[in-house]
Amino acid sequence: MEQLPALCAARGRRGRDRVGMDGQGSGTAGQRNRRDEDIPPPRLASKERTRTWGTRLAAWGKLSREPHRYHARKGSLSMKSVLLKRRISISVLILLLGVAAWVVVSLRNDDSTLSIIIKDVPRALGRAPDSTSVDALRRMEKYEKQGRYDDAIKAGLAWTENHPRSGDNDLVFRRIALLYLARARTDSGHADGYVNEAILYRDKAIPPALDTSLGWYSMAGLRDLALISESAGDLSVRQRCAQYGNAIKLLQRLGVLLKEKRVQAAGQTSSTIGSFTVDDVDQFQTQVDATITRVRGKLQNDSCN
Repeated sequence: MEQLPALCAARGRRGRDRVGMDGQGSGTAGQRNRRDEDIPPPRLASKERTRTWGTRLAAWGKLSREPHRYHARKGSLSMKSVLLKRRISISVLILLLGVAAWVVVSLRNDDSTLSIIIKDVPRALGRAPDSTSVDALRRMEKYEKQGRYDDAIKAGLAWTENHPRSGDNDLVFRRIALLYLARARTDSGHADGYVNEAILYRDKAIPPALDTSLGWYSMAGLRDLALISESAGDLSVRQRCAQYGNAIKLLQRLGVLLKEKRVQAAGQTSSTIGSFTVDDVDQFQTQVDATITRVRGKLQNDSCN
């Protein structure tokens, strides 16, 4: 390849430098014999941290375009984020509307699972009003097991006040009497007062127990009332003799009814009276006789006339 001659600086006629070729007929005569080492090398662009005009223009063009690309990319991402959020919001809204519709339909159906849960949960927590005497008795029993005697008594009284004609109120009165006796056992200083309350509610439960048309139900009531009277005598010094005497009277009345049942059973072709057998009557009578013997022993020990 042919090499180009080295460039040199020549001074023109007007004192200005000009570029000439180091050869014949070019430049000035005084400069023809200059050595190559006297000619300064051309100044090349540095390879580090510098750019040529072409690369600088290209870089500037790229930099001028970058903000638009960045903002365009950012705007695209923002739009996608907004669309995604809208889709999520719409999905959640549809889900909530579906749940609300299901709740409304379930509540209108009394046999649905949701309706049953809503009715049973408050009742299990003891916050729903009792709808039957069984509910009231269960609530009283629950409070009694927790040692909440006052709450149990209030629950029983609330039932009898709201349902004065309920045929099971005598069961509630018996439970209230037993709760007052439990209070008397735990608070000996006020035992007489609690015993008085127990006797009051025992007396309210006596009429159904004396109704012979109720059969075995009335006889079970007599037995429970006799046991309440015996416990009242155990807990109250003032009323001990009187309550022991009441217990014996109730047990004796129960004994008379059991004998009548025994006679009826003997005359039957079947050995059963209702759901009880003659043997059941005899066993019941044995328990009554044993209780009378026990209470009479207490009367004698306390020198009651």
